[in-house]
Amino acid sequence: MSPEGTSVGSKAAYSFNEIRVDPADPERVYVTSETLISSVDGGRTWRDLRWPPEALFSSIFGDVRTFWIDPFDAERMILGSDGGVFLSYDGGRTADHLYNLPLGEVYAVAVDTTFPYHVYAGLQDHEAWRGPINGWSGAVTLEDWAIVGLWDGMYVQVDPSNRFVYSTTQFGHPRRADLRTGRRVAVEPTPPEGEEYRYTWTTPLQISPHDPEVLYLGAQKLLRSPDRGDSWEEISPDLTTADPEKIPGQTVNYCTITTLAESAIEPGLLWVGTDDGRVHVSFDASQRWLERTQELAAAGAPADRWVSRVAPSRHHEAVAYVSKSGYRRDDPRPFLFRTADGGEAWRSIAGGLPRAAISVILEDPHSPDVLYVGNDLGVWVSVDGGDAWTRLPGLPTVPVRDLTLQERERDLVIGTYGRGLWVVDVWPLRELDRGRALERVHLFAVEPKPVSWSEREEWGDDRLYGDRHLGTPNEPAGLGIYYALPAEAAGASEGNPKISILRGGEVLAELDAGAGPGLQRVQWSPESDAEADPAREGARDAVAAGEVLVVLEAGGRTVRRRGRLLPAPEHPLQP
Repeated sequence: MSPEGTSVGSKAAYSFNEIRVDPADPERVYVTSETLISSVDGGRTWRDLRWPPEALFSSIFGDVRTFWIDPFDAERMILGSDGGVFLSYDGGRTADHLYNLPLGEVYAVAVDTTFPYHVYAGLQDHEAWRGPINGWSGAVTLEDWAIVGLWDGMYVQVDPSNRFVYSTTQFGHPRRADLRTGRRVAVEPTPPEGEEYRYTWTTPLQISPHDPEVLYLGAQKLLRSPDRGDSWEEISPDLTTADPEKIPGQTVNYCTITTLAESAIEPGLLWVGTDDGRVHVSFDASQRWLERTQELAAAGAPADRWVSRVAPSRHHEAVAYVSKSGYRRDDPRPFLFRTADGGEAWRSIAGGLPRAAISVILEDPHSPDVLYVGNDLGVWVSVDGGDAWTRLPGLPTVPVRDLTLQERERDLVIGTYGRGLWVVDVWPLRELDRGRALERVHLFAVEPKPVSWSEREEWGDDRLYGDRHLGTPNEPAGLGIYYALPAEAAGASEGNPKISILRGGEVLAELDAGAGPGLQRVQWSPESDAEADPAREGARDAVAAGEVLVVLEAGGRTVRRRGRLLPAPEHPLQP
């Protein structure tokens, strides 16, 4: 219990703590805070002032944001915290976590190169997580995910060996996790005596694409580690405005680096952006820094707007992209720019984008013409270098904070702030050739995929869960076949397009393909053939891993492509 006069306002002002009174007993008062603070004597004494709670909702995830009491049954309560939604039928003594809600506030995403690959995500006040794109039991469930970083999950980076994972949390605090040994250590830089490093809320971190032992971290200066975070050095001056009136923040730092990147094609080519609008580049591994803020302003980028992303091209060393965000100034205009000369001149490529703050710009590593933008409304895609933009269909209207691409499988991984993680197959986009592929009968390269994702799906126990547990089915096994038809071929009199699968001259399957114009997709696997036709039950064994020939017949044309079925990934019996 607590003495009279105790403060119950332990959270920051922007947490908007709520006060609730039991409709059946005015002596029972509740305050949302780090815990659900409560009083049974009208506020004279208080319980659960500090974490962990002991009196009520002792098993929940903390940082309580909202609370409801049923006016007809005061024992029935619903609590919302940074960990989700919790339901109690006994006045908070026990609680049920409704984690089947498809929600999640993602700050940053990453992928590794395992098979199947893993997705990594930093979540608001809910650690950094790692989970497979396809699960051993036929679906991805909570059991497949593991925590690889602490506290508020921010940036996550995975080294090429898939062994070491680096993460930042609120205002810095980088950590390194060894997935082989399970050891996690803090790798935080120590500033010179008498100085402090200023970190933004979502502190940017990058593994050098040229040396997996080299890390970059953004404070007000760019910091570099040559040895996986065991030691750090300053490799820039203060790159912010260092405005003394804005630096002494109470709960949020200002004048900090918000985004950084080393070029993947030119070692030592570094770009940095800050929350107070500055953009710098170094062409010589940080020996000299050139400011490009005014050059951007000349192209229409307000000098003081938050730099949400710097993105050097994966194809040309002189090309880079910068996005700025006016979200924090109630300015929803899209600010997106491209340079072709290292930042001396810029042009806006935001034409066609909606009025929504941009958080991320990503250039496709397989085609410089294909760009992806994440903004406060969703994802937009360009196949002509930013001259025109199209909204990515199927994604809810939600802020998108980060994007990355799994290069082997060309999956676009989307981190949203409110609707969790999404994965989209963008395999055919690199062949669109600025849209010209849609003007002819075209069969896209066939992505290699497994015959099945697991030979042990029958060992799964998902039917024990009912509907309270969230699970995402594995992506379809077998080959996803993309093709394009122009309007004249789609309306041709020869009948529907036909796709045949052959091996060694033998026809394994004939598929009726959609006849509409534009980009189309059909799915084929030996397993689906066996399920559709029991007489072909042996087909799954006959069509093992190996090459097949895919033939498209449409509009009087015949187009052929090689495809390859991969063996099913080997999963342990236990995940």
